[in-house]
Amino acid sequence: MRRSIAWLGALACFTAAVYIIAAAGLPERDGSLETLTITAPIPGAPAPLFRAQLADGSWLALDDLRGNPVILNFWATWCVPCEFEMPELQALYAAHSDDGLRIIGINSGEDEKAVTGWVDRLQLQFDIALDEDLSITTLYAVNGQPTTFVINPDGVVEKVFYGITTRDALESEIAAAIAS
Repeated sequence: MRRSIAWLGALACFTAAVYIIAAAGLPERDGSLETLTITAPIPGAPAPLFRAQLADGSWLALDDLRGNPVILNFWATWCVPCEFEMPELQALYAAHSDDGLRIIGINSGEDEKAVTGWVDRLQLQFDIALDEDLSITTLYAVNGQPTTFVINPDGVVEKVFYGITTRDALESEIAAAIAS
């Protein structure tokens, strides 16, 4: 009996609280809370432009690569799938760099020392961009690594790969650009 009375009392308190909140209403929104919406580039859209410092100390601007097919690969040293994917990217680069293919590996959020040690160990020869402040990663709305964007010579996103990809998959995406 006491248990029933306790439950009845709790239910009455809960009902009263809901009534009070409903009667008072929620505060009006005055627009002071701004939101930021970032949309990932989709196939057919222009690739967002950026300028990045490379691991070798030089600078690269995406706009300067117009006329070449470009692969942007977002990765991190702690990302196991990224490590499996890198030899595929290196093989693709070795096969097509003379055809104008540019591959830019964009490290998301790590310092130069960690990045260069990892790159040296894997013997990567394509450009490695440092995105310590995550500005490029945010610009491309990357939520996980690896993420790979294929950009045509006109600067338009052709394909986005979320997760690990292969040389064959990338090669089929860049074939038309390399042939021209």
